[in-house]
Amino acid sequence: MPRGIALISLYLMISGLLSEILLILSVFSKGSALFLSFLSRIDLLNLSPFLAFQGAILVLAGIGLYQMRIWAYWASILNSILNIAFSLYTMINLYPFLLSENPAYALLPLGADILIILYLYEKRKMFNLSNFSIQKIIMIILILLIPRAMFVPQSLM
Repeated sequence: MPRGIALISLYLMISGLLSEILLILSVFSKGSALFLSFLSRIDLLNLSPFLAFQGAILVLAGIGLYQMRIWAYWASILNSILNIAFSLYTMINLYPFLLSENPAYALLPLGADILIILYLYEKRKMFNLSNFSIQKIIMIILILLIPRAMFVPQSLM
């Protein structure tokens, strides 16, 4: 197994575990330990099911990618695409000043996801993608997309 795939799977697992830790902290502190704003606390509590789901998906995708599973390859790429879309939406609509004040800082999260997509695309031959149907890819898209759409915080609307 290439070291890059091991690092990406570790990154996914750590991201998933951090989502779960954030969920536990927000539930036990009712959001007050992490956010001072009342609206931010409400958003975080509304996001709790999404954090639980997203954390579990990331941990599973990391484990599957480490085991060189085809579904984890697609889940990792699709998750990175969704992260890019969500980050761009957030930067443009909620924090446009970040782009003008410090564009390198604002675009850093996008860079990690773009590198993941490019690296996995480069290593695609290792995953025997010919055995994977379009129906399975659509199912992965729905599994990753529906929770994001259901649990969008009110501040993003």
